[in-house]
Amino acid sequence: MVNVDLERIWNAHVEHRADATLLLHPNDHPLDSDLVETDADSWIRAFHNRPHPPECFFQNLVNAALYVVTKNALRPWLQSPSPPLGQRAGVRGNVLDFGKDLFPAMLARGAQLYGYNTPEYIKDIGTPERYDRICAEFERGLIQQSSLGTPQRAVFLDRDGTINTEVDGVSSADKLELLPDAAEAIHLLNHHGYRVVLVTNQPVVAKGFCTEADIQQIHNKLETLLGREHAFLDRIYYCPHHPEKGFPGERADLKIECNCRKPNPGMVLQAARDLNIDLAASWFIGDSTTDLQTARNAGVRSILVRTGHAGRDGKHAAMPDHTFQNLKEAAEWIIENEDGA
Repeated sequence: MVNVDLERIWNAHVEHRADATLLLHPNDHPLDSDLVETDADSWIRAFHNRPHPPECFFQNLVNAALYVVTKNALRPWLQSPSPPLGQRAGVRGNVLDFGKDLFPAMLARGAQLYGYNTPEYIKDIGTPERYDRICAEFERGLIQQSSLGTPQRAVFLDRDGTINTEVDGVSSADKLELLPDAAEAIHLLNHHGYRVVLVTNQPVVAKGFCTEADIQQIHNKLETLLGREHAFLDRIYYCPHHPEKGFPGERADLKIECNCRKPNPGMVLQAARDLNIDLAASWFIGDSTTDLQTARNAGVRSILVRTGHAGRDGKHAAMPDHTFQNLKEAAEWIIENEDGA
């Protein structure tokens, strides 16, 4: 079952002059899925086939088996021998599977593989259970509205104090712990047609407390922990900047005034462009007045949760549209009042 804006993926392939463009998406069962690793510019750097070691944390990006491939990029494999059809069942032989064989081989030869990350609907109907689920999602209209050609509704989430416990700067993956019921809240939003987008200030990079690679590993752990509870984030945006100077080991290149650091709306507006989000139909949930001011600046409705700072940071005068004890209560209220579920 596919509802994807094909023109968008085609344009991305042409724009990036890729040898192959793979449609990737997060899903609610990454632990038993083959995962793809991309860099900050969405170029594919590695493939991680299941089973995954329990001690490893990976991006929740799954190869959805929809590709745009430049014909010339396949020439080195045109003469690859294949066994007769009668020998193929259950025998790999020299048969080339796109995901497990061809793309890793192309990557090893230096081919440029682009990861087109999209939340659009593309699912295998391989079992009766999946068929029933897809029929139910069709009846609810979730499949029809999933194409990025249609304006999307989203829930923007702060990270520290909203999804995970608040500490004085999460500078390594071992410091990240999910708040109770946070994964369940995100799972509910996932399955009621909301794009779930993380937007977080991470000045620990500018201050020199950690690197961009450390932030990636922290977010890999976050996605892995959420995936274990069948939840996922459609996008993660973070601001590494911090305008104040005077920290030992700080990054001079990141000590700037920027439009992405909350309460500036840059990350929210970027997500709106990337995912065709209808901001007026969307929500921002966070634990601080900075989050509330960000929502106001972006034209998004706001919810304050009483976890983390619980609105006591006192940095801005913005007031929430609603207040709830935690992320799960907020998610349940959104779904009940906007979906009637």
